[in-house]
Amino acid sequence: MVAKIPMMAITISNSSRVKPLPFRILIARFLNVVKNKTLTAP
Repeated sequence: MVAKIPMMAITISNSSRVKPLPFRILIARFLNVVKNKTLTAP
């Protein structure tokens, strides 16, 4: 379930309809947090 969240975020950020920069930065930060939690998780 957690693995699907980054993929969804990437799909949203890659969507041609999503252009607002703050939203993309938010997704990038969110992905970094998810990535860090995934790496530190056992």
